[in-house]
Amino acid sequence: MDEFADLEIDLGSDQISVDTESIKSLVKSIEYNELQPTMFFNERNANWNVSKRISFIALGIVTLPLLGLGLVFIYVAFDNGPFFENSMIVEAKVYLAEQNLVIDYRMANDEIMKLNCMQLTNRSYIKHSAKAQHTSDYDTYYLNYYYLVTGEHELELLMYSGRDSPEEGVRIRKLISKFAKMANLKISS
Repeated sequence: MDEFADLEIDLGSDQISVDTESIKSLVKSIEYNELQPTMFFNERNANWNVSKRISFIALGIVTLPLLGLGLVFIYVAFDNGPFFENSMIVEAKVYLAEQNLVIDYRMANDEIMKLNCMQLTNRSYIKHSAKAQHTSDYDTYYLNYYYLVTGEHELELLMYSGRDSPEEGVRIRKLISKFAKMANLKISS
């Protein structure tokens, strides 16, 4: 038995919390325009207020008999910040070249609700994966995923469907190619 196992676990968790706090401060710097990311993979802003939440709950109640679809609408109404307050929801995925990081986050006002981060190393690469989707009318299309891979960890960068416009697929492929050049990464299929 390793007599230092508990100490290693404690030190490891301290290191993770320090990293998490520094990543949170980077995210807040991005949102307060103090730090400009090298690249945005995607960014989405939405304003949620009480009337919008009540509308989603009403829609959820109406569609509840449809295989529980209404639960999704009700969940979304409560998942976007405090119920009785106006909330600005920001979802973004960014690349910071100086820190050599890709950060995927979601914020409601000043509170970070989701935070995923991956440090790029010399073993990092981009993995392209295409999955066939079959529809009931014998139609097949592909979902194309791009992942950043480092060791055993993967972070989804972007995705597009074969049903999307051809311009969307071209835009995403160009963005991934630009990122690969910037970060000196290889793209594998």
